[in-house]
Amino acid sequence: MKVPPGVLLDDPKALAEFGYNAAQAFISSDHLVGAEREAAVQEKINALVRELTPSSATRTGEVS
Repeated sequence: MKVPPGVLLDDPKALAEFGYNAAQAFISSDHLVGAEREAAVQEKINALVRELTPSSATRTGEVS
């Protein structure tokens, strides 16, 4: 997973919280399979990234 530039993860606490929430995205989608699970996790992680991206950032705030 590549987090786009401009995401505010310099603070160790913010990085830990992001990691925890990203893991929860996978865990909470355990009932899904294949492409459906991948899409659900991607959507949840993209939402996390958008929360951590300053509004002045030029990127879309999505994980690739």
